[in-house]
Amino acid sequence: MPEMNDQITHQNNVGAGEGSRAITRVAGVPVVHWNPVRSGAPVANFGDVLGPAIVARLVGSVTGDVASDAPALLSVGSILHLAPERSVVWGSGLNGKMLAATKDIPDEVAFRAVRGPLTRRFLSGHGFDVPEVYGDPVLLLADVMPELLRVGRAPVRDVLFVPNFNDKGDVSSAVGEHELETLDPQGQVDSVLLQIASSRFVVSTSLHAVIVAEALGIPARFVRSAQEHPFKYRDYLAGTGRPFEPIAETVEEALVLGGQPAPEFDADALLDTFPWELWSSGDGAAWEAPQRGSMSADEGEKAWLAAMEDPRGEALGRARTEYESRLRAFTDDAAHAGAADLAVDRRWYYAEVAATSLPTDLRSVDAAVRTSDVARIAEAARRVSDGLRAVAYAAVPRPRGTVLSLALLLADTQTPIAEVRVTNEELGEQVSVPRYVLPSGTTQLDLDVVLPSTWGAVEATRCVVSVEYDDGTARTTELAWSDGLPRLVPEPAAARPSTFVGALEQER
Repeated sequence: MPEMNDQITHQNNVGAGEGSRAITRVAGVPVVHWNPVRSGAPVANFGDVLGPAIVARLVGSVTGDVASDAPALLSVGSILHLAPERSVVWGSGLNGKMLAATKDIPDEVAFRAVRGPLTRRFLSGHGFDVPEVYGDPVLLLADVMPELLRVGRAPVRDVLFVPNFNDKGDVSSAVGEHELETLDPQGQVDSVLLQIASSRFVVSTSLHAVIVAEALGIPARFVRSAQEHPFKYRDYLAGTGRPFEPIAETVEEALVLGGQPAPEFDADALLDTFPWELWSSGDGAAWEAPQRGSMSADEGEKAWLAAMEDPRGEALGRARTEYESRLRAFTDDAAHAGAADLAVDRRWYYAEVAATSLPTDLRSVDAAVRTSDVARIAEAARRVSDGLRAVAYAAVPRPRGTVLSLALLLADTQTPIAEVRVTNEELGEQVSVPRYVLPSGTTQLDLDVVLPSTWGAVEATRCVVSVEYDDGTARTTELAWSDGLPRLVPEPAAARPSTFVGALEQER
């Protein structure tokens, strides 16, 4: 792979702490990135040094009379807290660990594009004028470094694990008794890109390892970082059309989930906002920084801003409790009003609440909420309100017993079923069907159970049906009877509400 560009000139880092900024001049224009000096050497995390490389490939061999005090450019990385005065932002995002530093971003910063809508919303709440143009510039990798696509035509490994450099040693790459091949994110940039490009599937706690893979058309999946704030991962996913996409808790779970859906973003819009004018004037007169406005957040927005600053501490606990209460109230409401608002709030305020932390009877409603389909949300809530329903529609005598045909309408469609039991309360006997595999999202379960001949005419017997789930919870109901094959799932309404597609920037 050839050198990235001969237009790059490096400067020394300014400072050596967590907040230090590095400056790399590309054809004379300073490009800001994060690369602090630790233990006498730069960190050199590959994702944080990709910004100047991408910009260098874009500008090519452009030459211009760029002043030494020309406005700086921020591109790849969670580096907005490093923005100097009179700078331009093109594709950068906020660092969740540095959200409190947003107040220190200079007023005169021009925003052309940001990584995702979470960054935009946070900045807008603090008075910045930020356009609705989203995308990490690394998504343009296949266009600016097409040689990587050629490498991908002959992959040399099935799965590659790339930890965030802060996670090295903290996130296990073990899958059973095997260790996945692991890539050091602080390796030489060209080598890191080549190894990602030559993999069939990338699993990572590194934001930019996943973005590189997806930019090259390689399936990838985020694993929750042990050290990094989740803001940047959610911001990127939301900015590429996948706000509810699950982040795997472990590498093993990532392999089960498989690759995330392909990113959706407007590459032309991102390219159209590239600040070419920074290279067009020696005195910087072609660019004028806007003035920052006043704090614009309302009370709801302020609550969101505060929650984002601490999504894995007390704020997350409060958000989980609040969201559970919202789901419970929605489910208990006979009218099931407010499904659209609930979907928007799940996307914004409760994005980091894990579905597994909710009570099992609410998980199906939550799964529906994450689709944003108001009809599906209402149906899931009705199922929970009704609880388990069981109807027998046939009892066929056989020499050794009776074959009982059942239809079950399930409230919980997300948790695997461990066992279905039919109990004859008069005799105190029961029959079970163990380990029933139910397709995810299935609401009606039809099955046959062989009852002992000693039960006699089961139509005249009081029977109870129980469904026990893998997590130890159970639902029980009295068995009802039907003369024909029952359809427990409601027919679609004649005028069913249309799918609610809530824009991420929708006003509350």
